[in-house]
Amino acid sequence: NLPRLYPHVRYYLQLAINKGGQKRKIGEEKYITVFPRVSLSQQVPNYMTATMFGNHNRKDVTVKGTLNKMGYVPGEMIQGTLEIENPKQILIKQIDLSINGTYNIQMQEAHFKVNTGTVQGIAQRKGERMVEKFEIMIPDKTLSPTYQFRGGQNNAAAATCSYMLKFEIKAAGVFTDFEILVPFILGTQP
Repeated sequence: NLPRLYPHVRYYLQLAINKGGQKRKIGEEKYITVFPRVSLSQQVPNYMTATMFGNHNRKDVTVKGTLNKMGYVPGEMIQGTLEIENPKQILIKQIDLSINGTYNIQMQEAHFKVNTGTVQGIAQRKGERMVEKFEIMIPDKTLSPTYQFRGGQNNAAAATCSYMLKFEIKAAGVFTDFEILVPFILGTQP
């Protein structure tokens, strides 16, 4: 946790233990992380719904896909299917995917990568139609859930955290690469 590098909300906990005769240690900082609880089943009723997405480039390479659901928790695998229509049979060099997060606190924004991978079975292919499954793991570690908060006096305090699954399609030719951003919800409990 590097709070000085990212926009953040900081809470301090000061604890003094007096063991008769010893000097108190003052000036040591300990950071604590406070996340809202986001229960997917209770707060996001449609989190099990499949999500469809797509995009295309100027060479008529069209990528359509489906995520198996739209809500996840750390430690889960994001899975889905990609369908590629490639009538001109342009070489698809590879498709990279990544899980990206964004913090936005009081108009300050920070982006971070959670995990990266490659869609297996697509590299260096020219097929007219390709269908391939993909998966990427959300690390089983403490991650801030997807949330929006507005509060304080006159709703002046604002904080959001969001996540995207990013597909980077790399194709042969000039200006043929393109990307697809698919938002998903990250909770703290299923």
